[in-house]
Amino acid sequence: LLEERNYLRKSYRIQLPAKVYINGKEYKVLDWSFLGFKIEKHEFYEFNSGEEYIVDFELPFASFNARFKAKAVVRWSSAKEAGFEFTEISDEAKLLMKDYVEAYVEGRLTNAEGLLAVSEGLELPVEVEPEITEEEKKRLDAKLKRALVIVFLVVISVFSIGYLIYQNMPVVYSAQAFVSGKSINILAPEDGIISKIYVKAGEFVKKSSPLFSIRNEEINKQISNLSSLYNEKKKILNRLYQNLQKLKKASSVYSKVKLTSLRNQLKLLNIQLKEKQEELKTLQKAYDMYLIKKSDIDKVKTELQELKIKIANLKETIRAYETLNQPVDNISIKLTQQINKLTIELQGIKEKLLNLRNLKKNWTVYAKKDGYILSINKREGELVKKFDPVMVMDVKTDEIYVVARFKVEDALKIKVGNKAEVLIPSIGKIYKGTVVSIGKTSMASDSIVSETEAYALKDVPVKIKINTKDKDIYSGMYAEAKVITESRYIFIVDFVARLLGQ
Repeated sequence: LLEERNYLRKSYRIQLPAKVYINGKEYKVLDWSFLGFKIEKHEFYEFNSGEEYIVDFELPFASFNARFKAKAVVRWSSAKEAGFEFTEISDEAKLLMKDYVEAYVEGRLTNAEGLLAVSEGLELPVEVEPEITEEEKKRLDAKLKRALVIVFLVVISVFSIGYLIYQNMPVVYSAQAFVSGKSINILAPEDGIISKIYVKAGEFVKKSSPLFSIRNEEINKQISNLSSLYNEKKKILNRLYQNLQKLKKASSVYSKVKLTSLRNQLKLLNIQLKEKQEELKTLQKAYDMYLIKKSDIDKVKTELQELKIKIANLKETIRAYETLNQPVDNISIKLTQQINKLTIELQGIKEKLLNLRNLKKNWTVYAKKDGYILSINKREGELVKKFDPVMVMDVKTDEIYVVARFKVEDALKIKVGNKAEVLIPSIGKIYKGTVVSIGKTSMASDSIVSETEAYALKDVPVKIKINTKDKDIYSGMYAEAKVITESRYIFIVDFVARLLGQ
């Protein structure tokens, strides 16, 4: 059925009368087995795939009804029908349903006007046979020997056929496989737009090769604005510096005359400082004898401090005149202050520009190891967020893996831990292995494909770990794989059970 293409039936279903009650509502069962059932839906109710229900399953007989509870999950749903699989059912109920299926197959259970009816077998009278003669006994012995030989040959043939089935039918094959290393997602370093993709899916890339680059219009705009601002302020700084140099040259002669005057002022201030210090000592003694107030001493101390400040400023001015490297007039001082302030601003702008440009360099993402590009998830011009997976890369490690793609119906039989065999035609070797993952995890640990979506794809990826460290094997080599599924053992048990039953 089209609705069941993503769900593989694992048992034969029969169309005997049955009902199921879900959430208190009765539904007609169209067909069923001890593994699942299909119902006729009510038009107003919708079943979503993956939902689990507690159901009451009822088999109506002519004189009584057999009912049991079970858990069932929705596997598919269409406009008029829905398919369920039992996820939790008692062993007694399984045996009961299995017996009903076998009775139906053998003709002992029939459909009688919507009810199950049991057909009893006929009993034949036993005839009394006459005693056989010696000659007939010899003929019977000969026939018995021939029969034993035939039975022996038949048994050998049956077991031979069974062995062939054992070797072939329960094994699933894939001719779409390749040697894989370690699959990793290559993530976007920042928000932005994919400006360039330098590689293709399936391509081998060396370490440090560029993989893709991202541009961010907002950051580019900030860089452009800061660059313009930096250039503008740098021009202003150059003009201020040139003006300061002109002022220094013009004041060179004046500064020599001024220097002599300033030195004389300094001498005078030093004399005044000594006089004030002597005055303070005298006042201190008078204060100790309670002749003056403390405010008189504080006043002299204040005057003494002001003199020291004047002397310090005058020394600084004299030093500037002596070196001719510092401004000595108000205009030059203002110019110098503007130059210093502007220099600090330019340094801050320069650091911001450097950080943004370094960040922009990181937007070209390079391969950290040799490997193969398995898939590319984004296109050029597409918007991405920081840490979005852009591509999946296969890098080689000490452990050797093979990624094989199987049809959905085959992948549903495979489980993690199943034994596998891998053929690498280019070197003509077969290796033993084990299934380690199925679905999205076979490609990358955080693939954008969900596990459910992986099973809905045309082919399902399966990763197999090879039990070898053969140096002749490298990533990307074509391979063929077969997995020995658990259905092999179920098949053999079922085959033997049917054989003994017959």
